[in-house]
Amino acid sequence: MALAEELGPAAFTVRADITRPGEIAAFAEEVRLRWGEVQALVNCAGTARDALLVKQTEEEWDSVLAVNLTGVFHAIRAFAPLMSGGSHIVNVISLSGLRGRRGQAAYSASKAALRGLTSCAARELSTQGVRVNAVAPGYVAAGMGKGAPEAMRIALNESLLSLLCDPVDVARFIVFLVSTRSVTGQIFCLDSRIV
Repeated sequence: MALAEELGPAAFTVRADITRPGEIAAFAEEVRLRWGEVQALVNCAGTARDALLVKQTEEEWDSVLAVNLTGVFHAIRAFAPLMSGGSHIVNVISLSGLRGRRGQAAYSASKAALRGLTSCAARELSTQGVRVNAVAPGYVAAGMGKGAPEAMRIALNESLLSLLCDPVDVARFIVFLVSTRSVTGQIFCLDSRIV
C-alpha cells in the first residue's frame, strides 16, 4: 500500500489469493480496464512447508504446490491474453528447484516444476512475441528466509563471495531482463553458489 501511494495515481493495489483462479482472473480484468495491455508479469509469490519427505503431510505438499506452481499457472493463464510482442513474464524459481535440498521436497519439487512450466510457456507464447524467463535468486535474508537461520548459515558458507543474495540486486536484474528483446526460455541464477 505504501509503495502504491509513493508511486502516485498510476499505481493501485489489489488483494488476490494466487491459489484462487477467480481472484486472479478478476485482478487481470482490473488491469485490463485500467491499462489495457500488460508489459510485464513477475510471478514471485511463494511459500514453504519444510519437512522430510517421508514426514511431509499431503496437506503441506498440496499447499506448497498450490502457491508455487499452480498459482503461477493461474497467473499466466489470466494475464497472457493481455500481452503481445514485447511483453515479458518472469517466474521466480529457486536454487532448491535446481538441485534439491534436504527437508524441502515440496518446495524443491514445486520450483523445479516451475522451471519446466517456464520453458513450456516460453515456447507457446513466443508465437505472440511474449518472452518468458525465470530467475533463481540465492538465499535472501528476508521474508521466508528470515525464519531459517540454519539454512541461512549454510547458504553463506556455500557462497563463493560469502554473501547472501541482495533483493535489490534481484529487482534490478528483473527490470533489466524485461527490457531485453531476444531473451526467452532461460533460467538465470542470481547467486554466488555453484549449482
